[in-house]
Amino acid sequence: MTNALPTLLLALVLLVAVSAPTLAAPSIRTLSHNSELPLQSTVQPHAALRHAANYIDAHSIESCGGDHDLFQVLSARIIPDPLVAGQNAVVEIEGFLLKPLDQGAYVEMTVKLGIIKLLGKTYDFCDEAWLHPGLPCPIPTGHQVIRVEIDLPKEVPPSVFYIHALVYDAEDNDVACLNAKVDMRRKIGRQ
Repeated sequence: MTNALPTLLLALVLLVAVSAPTLAAPSIRTLSHNSELPLQSTVQPHAALRHAANYIDAHSIESCGGDHDLFQVLSARIIPDPLVAGQNAVVEIEGFLLKPLDQGAYVEMTVKLGIIKLLGKTYDFCDEAWLHPGLPCPIPTGHQVIRVEIDLPKEVPPSVFYIHALVYDAEDNDVACLNAKVDMRRKIGRQ
């Protein structure tokens, strides 16, 4: 596996965690971008189940933080859904930062393939420009929209990756906590 995969996975979660704050309304905590299921009565039951299993929750991003987090996520999406190895993907995040994110902020990232840990690393937020594309560091309070295009490597294995990111400011206050699921398995029609 190339170094691009951990970077992609890290980008997906960190961009959500730090570049897009979390809604004050606790009812909007899980943010997913899923394809519609065009099931019709003419579809055989086993085919319908196979189709649904391939597309439900292909990618999801959900906050695992609390109302005290400094970053409140309004929306997040991954385009296209499903992702295709060797093609471009876009991560788009919108939110509200309650306190400026200054030098010393950091991200603790874990990436797993099932139960196998692929990456466990701490990143300095301001030193990693890809974590805040187009934004200065410190990142000011207020409404933020981040849109990042990522080149997916062809070598991404057809698997489901789980990402856990904890973001802290320089004083170790919680900025955000995010869990993401990125499904890179082959979809119907491409097997």
